[in-house]
Amino acid sequence: MSAREGVTPIQSVVRGPLPLWAVAFLGGQVLAGLRASIPGSVRAALVVLLLLAVPARRWWAAVALGLALLGYEQVAALMRPPSERDHLAALAPGRAGIRGRIVETSEREGGRRRLLLEVEEARRRGEWGAARGRVQITLARPRRAWPVGALVEATLHLKRPRNFGNPGEFDYEGYLARRGVWVTGFVLDDRGLELLAEAPRGWIDAWRERVAALLAGIDTPARELVAALILGEGAAVPRPLRQEFSAAGVSHVLAISGLHVTMVGGSAYALFRWLLARSEWLLLHTRVPVLAALLSLVPVWLYAELAQAGVATWRALAMLGVVVAAVLSGRRRDVLASIAAAAIVVGVLWPGVALDLSFQLSFAAVLTLALAMEGYWRWWSAFAEARLLHLRGRGYRWLGWVLASVAVNLSALAGTAPLTALHFNQVPLVALAANPLVVPLVGTVAVALGLLGAVAALVAEAPARLFLHGAGIAAAAGASVAGFMASLPGAGARVVTP
Repeated sequence: MSAREGVTPIQSVVRGPLPLWAVAFLGGQVLAGLRASIPGSVRAALVVLLLLAVPARRWWAAVALGLALLGYEQVAALMRPPSERDHLAALAPGRAGIRGRIVETSEREGGRRRLLLEVEEARRRGEWGAARGRVQITLARPRRAWPVGALVEATLHLKRPRNFGNPGEFDYEGYLARRGVWVTGFVLDDRGLELLAEAPRGWIDAWRERVAALLAGIDTPARELVAALILGEGAAVPRPLRQEFSAAGVSHVLAISGLHVTMVGGSAYALFRWLLARSEWLLLHTRVPVLAALLSLVPVWLYAELAQAGVATWRALAMLGVVVAAVLSGRRRDVLASIAAAAIVVGVLWPGVALDLSFQLSFAAVLTLALAMEGYWRWWSAFAEARLLHLRGRGYRWLGWVLASVAVNLSALAGTAPLTALHFNQVPLVALAANPLVVPLVGTVAVALGLLGAVAALVAEAPARLFLHGAGIAAAAGASVAGFMASLPGAGARVVTP
């Protein structure tokens, strides 16, 4: 995609209001998330400016101020401790019984599992009564699966999460508060939880179990990697392998997020567009690209459900929805406006998301790519035209794509390096060489073959096993490359916190 004709990326930022509105909205959320207090006099002054901007026809400024105030109040409300008597936080600290449904589950280091429960009842003074709120339970030694949707009961010591107060530490208390969690608990093993009702089962659950059984029953190289890419079982990847991917700067391929969603959506769009274009009636009576864009959302949604998508995946799906909406409105060339609109949508759905590292890395990479690749393709077009490269054979065309791959990696590294330095005190320099090799193998070939195997599992086992085995071979090759890159001297530069 390219910008509107004759408009540079910087001009697009200045002329279009959406980027300004996104910065204002997310900036207000960040201020509240950092617990920055805005005095009442300052808020009043902002409201006055907003009211003055409307009659002055500075509507873009009025909207920006309004969004900034809205974003601040939205997150500030989440950061205030609940005071209602029926809220679970009223029982902490202390020992209590709770009943609730699992809304999220995740694997942790050392085989631990975290369960996020939406509480329905709590036992106060020996009697059960209605309660509300969320509790995060850490299960030290799980022996069975605790699926999302299951109704469970537990008696545990509830406590309020808190920070340690170290300078520059991760704001764990604020992180949980933005997710509506004000109480945490701990149980040693499965005996601390009682299953009251099984999770509702559908055909997608049966499909997922069938794919998992096929993976477990075949001797597939890097089987854990395939399970992470297709079923979202990232915790199954051995820790040493995760460390190698991280050191090589390619750990993003292990998380089902923007990369995989974009690949599935793009492939589905290309397939649907090709199929729909076979019909002369559809070509004459419908807008085939628009119809293909709408249909491409269905496979992406199925992939998210199959992989038991987390928040990062649903964010990517929301971004893809914004892009499809841009296609429907005929604005698919305005890349920066699409990015800004996606940021606002994600911020509305997940308040305070701008404080999360996954959001920062995703949008920093996408924004840098949008700006850098605009400039690259403009330069390459002028360079190729001046030297008439299109008349010199296909080799020069491939040269343009090779240089584009280098530009993509350089721009992504430049956009994310400040964040990796800030949060991890390292910049994976070897990522420039590792990404062009590992991403196609693991993020493209392995995912494509794995998804073909998952689809084939609905019909017959033999082709499903073949596709899944091929996915394992591609994933193993990618893992070998990542391990080699991570072992190189100077693979990552250690830096002080900016």
